Amino acid sequence: MEGTMKPLVKLTDIASDLPVLIEIAKAEYKYQTELTKHLDDIQGELSYTNLLEIILWKVNRFPSVDEQTLNKLNELRENYSTERAKGVLVAFMNCKGIDLPVASTILRFTDPNRFQILDQRVFRLIYEEAELKIPFSIQKKVDLYFDYLQKLHHTCDTFSINFETADRVLYQIDKIKNKHISIKY
Repeated sequence: MEGTMKPLVKLTDIASDLPVLIEIAKAEYKYQTELTKHLDDIQGELSYTNLLEIILWKVNRFPSVDEQTLNKLNELRENYSTERAKGVLVAFMNCKGIDLPVASTILRFTDPNRFQILDQRVFRLIYEEAELKIPFSIQKKVDLYFDYLQKLHHTCDTFSINFETADRVLYQIDKIKNKHISIKY
């Protein structure tokens, strides 16, 4: 029969197969394996960091950042160059769970005088286009972000806005003035 859905299988329907199914399920369970093991191995009291890890595990947004990428970020703080910044941005976007919006947020908290969060609300205030469309290509993402920063600097200079807090101020202005226009996530 076309269009007929199979009925929902209940545990009581498969009780006789349950021992085998349990073993298969244990072998096939691969959800965030490293973080799952880390969380399973926590002994004693949970820390605030553990709580955040648990929440990120549940929402499946736990990034995987290697030590080399973290070192590049810290080197950028000490010795800025545009090329180094682009390299750090690429390194973060190559990490599992991190794309341009999150990478820009990391950079912003690293050095707010040079970086700001790429945000849909801010974007639509300063660009002609009403919607931020993030490209697939990492190089095009890098180009988009550095164009955004340049445009944001120009906007801040033109309207006497402090660049260091521009992402927050312009985000809030958009919420106040454009609350009737929804954001597409």
